Amino acid sequence: MSKHTLLGIIAGVMLLCNIFLLAHCWNKAHKGGANEGPRLAIIEKLHFDYSQTIAYDQLIQKHRAAIHEEDLKIRELKSILYQSLADTNKQDSMILLILTEQTKIEHINLAHFNDIRALCNVEQKILFQNMTNELGTLFSTRRHSPQP
Repeated sequence: MSKHTLLGIIAGVMLLCNIFLLAHCWNKAHKGGANEGPRLAIIEKLHFDYSQTIAYDQLIQKHRAAIHEEDLKIRELKSILYQSLADTNKQDSMILLILTEQTKIEHINLAHFNDIRALCNVEQKILFQNMTNELGTLFSTRRHSPQP
């Protein structure tokens, strides 16, 4: 096999790989991409119409703002916690405060799910009930990482 033939084969394989990669990226972008999170899954599984989707998007913004606020509090508390490595009494109280904030996040999440259910018509509420087993995996991103 000559060098030209080998280079031609390599170039052809690289071209096919690039075409596949571009097609994959294009397909992902038109399906909402990774940034959509569970939004599209919820819309599709519950068969939301246009007005429900608009209302759902507003709920998402409200939810994200509330979660962001609690996340900031938790980060601040964790920072104080890690600065208090020598004071075990302070550590215990900081951990309790962090748990309190985490509990608030779970209440915010539950309220968000109830708000989503409230958007549903009778048929969609049945779909929503069937989907409740999936909610944990749909919304399973980890937000809190230790901050050294």
